[in-house]
Amino acid sequence: MEESFVERREYERYPVSISAEINSVKCHVANISYGGMLVLTTYPAKIGESISVDFELNGRYFTKEAIVRDIYSSTPLGINKLGKSHFAYHVHLAFKEPIKEEEIS
Repeated sequence: MEESFVERREYERYPVSISAEINSVKCHVANISYGGMLVLTTYPAKIGESISVDFELNGRYFTKEAIVRDIYSSTPLGINKLGKSHFAYHVHLAFKEPIKEEEIS
């Protein structure tokens, strides 16, 4: 039996490669939609946590309040000077208020 995949997201996602900050921790944005983003970060987020994310998109600066919806995986980044491992997490953020189309056009 063949199963079909149903997209649950309300907004279309767009691949990007931009920098952002989650609660003042630098991160990398992999994709974005009007309703949220997927970030690669060393910030130790917890599902359900409320966070603040700052980023620039199309020459405009945003500070969005968001909820951590999922943490998909961790990627080893290497070992620091103290011998501790560093990991980056793929974190899906849902904005509390979506970006308005007129804000980025």
